[in-house]
Amino acid sequence: MYKFFSALESWAAYFHQFCCKHICFSRCAQPLTGFSARCVEDEMLMDAIAKTNPSSSTLYLIDTRPKMNAMVNKMQGKGFENVRNYTNLRFHFFDIDNIHIMRTSLSKLLEACHRAKTVSDYYKQLEASSWLKHVLALLECGNFLAISIARGISCVVHCSDGWDRTAQSVSIHNEKLLYFANKNCHISMILF
Repeated sequence: MYKFFSALESWAAYFHQFCCKHICFSRCAQPLTGFSARCVEDEMLMDAIAKTNPSSSTLYLIDTRPKMNAMVNKMQGKGFENVRNYTNLRFHFFDIDNIHIMRTSLSKLLEACHRAKTVSDYYKQLEASSWLKHVLALLECGNFLAISIARGISCVVHCSDGWDRTAQSVSIHNEKLLYFANKNCHISMILF
């Protein structure tokens, strides 16, 4: 069913029981929607995901890519869902760049750490690396996911292929939920 509509045929679902609420949290690759195509099976799957949550019929669809990237992908037969074709779906874009941009940014950050002669020079190179911008975007998305789950809203997260951006955002979300559920601080290193 869904595998014919999803890029790379990837789909993973996580079911959370948080504060006695049954919430579905899923991640997948972008849909292969075409410019104006739709997939009834996909719409039924999203509706079924929303119905797994008895406390809320709303389903958040979180696209971790910059919206412009998703629109370019849509012109290539990929892209994102048309909200009008789905029941109780709310779309949210997060401006997280792809792994190649992140890797370049990390290289610039490491170069700043090794080559900066002064603190002022380091700060200039740090800003030029855009590293903190990328970290902030990931933290904002992870925070949004954790707050949504804590409020009892089921979520589906995707980007181009369902790997780098979704995995990073989901990791941050999981750490935040673990922290609040266990009242212990769990620290993870997220490698780009």
